[in-house]
Amino acid sequence: MKKILALILCFIPFLNGCSSVYSNYRELEQIKVIQTMGLDYIPGGVQLTLSSASGGSGDGDALCLSGTGSTIAQAMEQIRNYSCEDDLFFSHINQIIIGEDAARQGIDRYLNFICRSPEIRIDIPIYVVKGISANDAMGKVGSGTKGISEILQAVETNENEHNNSRIVSTAHLINELKKYGGGLICALEYSEAAENANDRKEKSQNPDMTAALSGYAVFKDAQLCAYIDSENAVAVDLLLNRLGIKDIVVSDRKGRPVTIETTGGKSRIVPVWDTDGELKGIDVFAQVSATIMEMEDDPAMNKEESADYMISLLESEISSRIGNVLNLSRKLQTDFLGLAGSIELDSPQKFREMKDNFSDRLPSLELRVAVSGELLHTNDKR
Repeated sequence: MKKILALILCFIPFLNGCSSVYSNYRELEQIKVIQTMGLDYIPGGVQLTLSSASGGSGDGDALCLSGTGSTIAQAMEQIRNYSCEDDLFFSHINQIIIGEDAARQGIDRYLNFICRSPEIRIDIPIYVVKGISANDAMGKVGSGTKGISEILQAVETNENEHNNSRIVSTAHLINELKKYGGGLICALEYSEAAENANDRKEKSQNPDMTAALSGYAVFKDAQLCAYIDSENAVAVDLLLNRLGIKDIVVSDRKGRPVTIETTGGKSRIVPVWDTDGELKGIDVFAQVSATIMEMEDDPAMNKEESADYMISLLESEISSRIGNVLNLSRKLQTDFLGLAGSIELDSPQKFREMKDNFSDRLPSLELRVAVSGELLHTNDKR
């Protein structure tokens, strides 16, 4: 009898309806799902911008909310208190955008908040927007049917499919800063959308704007210190062994443009040690495969000679861009490429016995680059 009574008591809470079980229940129409978070520096605090996807949990344009405070939590609370929305849902934030001024001031406080927040995943992509604040970019990008969240989701999908997932996550950045004192974030460029031409908006006072990838932002000790443009970003991807499909434009002997499309590549970092066991230099060996997308015929060369010439152009261009990136690392004296990790993996004992920190050695290191190119085909169907 006691067992039967105990069983009945266990089921009593369920007899009163769902409200006693799901105490935080909300109608779907009441919830606004936030997908993008923007962070900007203001004197004495932070400006927080939050954006939903177009339509969010119902119909309508993308929602964009902004608040300020001495801390991120305070700015978020201000948005909660002064928003006309029924309920804001933060656990589905998919992207973080840092304004340029905030990035130059330093992003330690933002990274610490992301790590401690129970509502934000640490593995989500993080970006720096060039030249403007995150608030401006998020408020002005897109149109009524597409906002910043959809645009960045499309960017990420395209990169994952064609360029070996080079989007940088917050977790990866934190790890790189801790291990090497430097790191990279994908940079965004705020620019006019291509759709304006189709919609005859090119002369409009309010054209549609978009955000597109534009190389990398370089961080030293959690502060933005330089940018790597889209051309030299190809070298970064090759050095990090994630080069995908990228167009490289070079000039032939007559100065005419030739478009070469990379299809993949890999690199190897080899340390050069002195007789006393100190790191003397770094040798970089890279291999690149590519196809010819656009070129004009040169009657003075046959197909074999033309192919060899195109390969030499490819090798020379890639070598130059790798040199540009490595020299930037030396100039800034920060290992944003994680070269120290490759050297330690190659020569663990010698690396541990180094007298100087690797970043301190960077400016004096000798750099040698060797590139081997491979032309798969020319796409010439004639």
